[in-house]
Amino acid sequence: MKHFLNDFKEKICALLGWLTIVGGILSGLWICCYTMFYGGIVQIITGIQYGGDAMAFAIAAGICKILFCELGLAIPMILGFAIGCFFLDQSY
Repeated sequence: MKHFLNDFKEKICALLGWLTIVGGILSGLWICCYTMFYGGIVQIITGIQYGGDAMAFAIAAGICKILFCELGLAIPMILGFAIGCFFLDQSY
């Protein structure tokens, strides 16, 4: 029975490790592409469309979103890899 529980623990830890890594990659891609890159483009277009002095900040913020969108990719991926590798290390 003890051997069965150890095997079960190893399989669950490996599964959690891989799911965490894949989840970190997918959430990083979603944050990077959809929220920051596409959101920055839409924000620039909306700022140009409505014009005015108040929208200059919206245009600048949209440009910053596009320029720094890779940070939205790096942070979840690093955390996902770190936590996932911890679980994978526990499984072996």
